Amino acid sequence: MKATMASILYLDNRRTMAVHFLLLPLANLLLLSALGSQLTQRSSWSIAAASVLASGCLMLISSMTASFTCDRNYGIDREMLSMGKFSFYYWGCKVIVCSGAALLLIAVNLALLAVAGCPLTLIWQAVVSVPQILFSGISVGFFCMMGAWGSADPYRLSNFFTSFGNVLSGSVVMLSAYPPLFKPFAAVFPLAHTLSALHGAQPQPVWDALCAGVWLMLGAAFYVLQSRRISSQSKFSTL
Repeated sequence: MKATMASILYLDNRRTMAVHFLLLPLANLLLLSALGSQLTQRSSWSIAAASVLASGCLMLISSMTASFTCDRNYGIDREMLSMGKFSFYYWGCKVIVCSGAALLLIAVNLALLAVAGCPLTLIWQAVVSVPQILFSGISVGFFCMMGAWGSADPYRLSNFFTSFGNVLSGSVVMLSAYPPLFKPFAAVFPLAHTLSALHGAQPQPVWDALCAGVWLMLGAAFYVLQSRRISSQSKFSTL
């Protein structure tokens, strides 16, 4: 647990926590709200609430990747494989710490929205969506970790999702309003249906849950393949 917390750099001190938990999410919230007010005639409160949930999910993805990359650098991943490929304690610590950080970000910024005058019905709808948001972040984060395990660039997959996450998440406009070119990509990113519901679309939580489950299974498949490859390389290097 301590190793996982130490590997997440924004938990180092109060300044980094303030930047990642307050300043960056608020800047992202204001930017998306301003953009949304130009594109739609709706209230910007739904965009603000959706952007908070999207920020929490993207933080979860990036923090899980950063934590596992730190383990790679120190050889903890190989030590984990030597003790057993499926360590509930190892993976449980990662999920708890990274999910806790994402949950804190969401809670703080939703509280700020409530103080600023965001309708409580919208705040409650966002709170109800939090479990799905966390599950999506865990699933995609695990896929990003395993897909880049052993790669020279361990952040290649997570950087893609965090860079295009706000575009694909449905935080500004609902999925039905997406251009045809982007709609298939947004549909398989397990946020769009959940966040579109904040904009007034029909809730479809099952679809995002299924998509997140597919990402998780892809990550598990990568984990099995990559663990075999890493184990064989370790044995060869020992000889």
